[in-house]
Amino acid sequence: DLIRFGKFSDTDYLWPWKGGVPEGTAVDAKYDLFPIPAADIGANPNLEQNPDY
Repeated sequence: DLIRFGKFSDTDYLWPWKGGVPEGTAVDAKYDLFPIPAADIGANPNLEQNPDY
């Protein structure tokens, strides 16, 4: 749900394993999407790889 609601790559969500502090909690927005496997792209040439992968 963090990815779906746009909270994964910003500092609004305080990660418990980071001590609940905002420093160091943000990650790049590219991690909101996973790469599409090469086999899937090879099987369907209409697919385009997600940005930054």
